Amino acid sequence: MIMGMDSCKEESHNAEQGFLERGMATLSFDGPGQGEGGYDHAIRHDYEVPCGAVFDLIESLDDLDPGRIGIIGTSMGGYYAPRVAARDKRVSACICNGGAFSVIDNFDPRPQNLKEVYRVRTHSGSVEEAREKTRLFDLTGVAQDITCPMFIIAGKNDTITSYHDAERLASQVSGPVELLAIEGANHVAHNRLYRHRSQSADWMAEQLGATNPA
Repeated sequence: MIMGMDSCKEESHNAEQGFLERGMATLSFDGPGQGEGGYDHAIRHDYEVPCGAVFDLIESLDDLDPGRIGIIGTSMGGYYAPRVAARDKRVSACICNGGAFSVIDNFDPRPQNLKEVYRVRTHSGSVEEAREKTRLFDLTGVAQDITCPMFIIAGKNDTITSYHDAERLASQVSGPVELLAIEGANHVAHNRLYRHRSQSADWMAEQLGATNPA
């Protein structure tokens, strides 16, 4: 489970429960610039590098099946997850929620306090420097390399990341894709959890062949 830019692994307990109930193991972690990982490391666009280290760990554990790895990312994690799926073929299924296709396209309309979060998470001296660093966070030329099944979630009232980014992603991936654009939903559809949380766990269980479906 891939965190957002301003979230941390400890926040994922409730979301994890649905996957656990359906017979899947979960692993939530703080990557560069996230939670505890933000003290020493800035966020990075090539998230397949830290996530690849997590996959290496999974492959070293005897009680997990490294041939059935699913990933889910929300907010900035909704950019990271498709990036990882495109670059690391150990991913069998991918869910992304509220992620930007190109972060720079959504940067300027965002409130000042969120721009300051970018400054902190990129380890920048100014918002302007942070803005330039976000140019690398772009799925152009990457999305078409996604061949695993994808479930894409977007809130139509999202004022942080336009739901049109989800439509753009869905139109460019090469593998099977399901797009859920939720009316009245805000960023990561947090105000419409009933429309996507259990559905995401059901979808992932089906993709990975979970042996204990709820």
